[in-house]
Amino acid sequence: MELSCTPGWVCLWEHPNGTGARISWRPSEGNVFIGDKNRRLVDHVSSFIVNTGDGVCLQDSTIPQERRRYRIGEERTNYYLEFGNRVDRIRPHDECV
Repeated sequence: MELSCTPGWVCLWEHPNGTGARISWRPSEGNVFIGDKNRRLVDHVSSFIVNTGDGVCLQDSTIPQERRRYRIGEERTNYYLEFGNRVDRIRPHDECV
């Protein structure tokens, strides 16, 4: 299944292959706790696509914090065990330091 997301946005799904609950985020929203959009996706992002030229930073807020950068066109269809089981924040790409 090909993942689809509106241009200018990043889309994350609860289950592999773009299924289950979904949230959409754009860089102008800033640093966002994923649970503020949908609690089901906190530490449970199984697929995503980056459809914004600014890219995205996905973060695990537990100490020590871990952040991963992704650029436009990057996607994962089975991300849960890679890092999606720890992701709880989404933020602009340039804040991923």
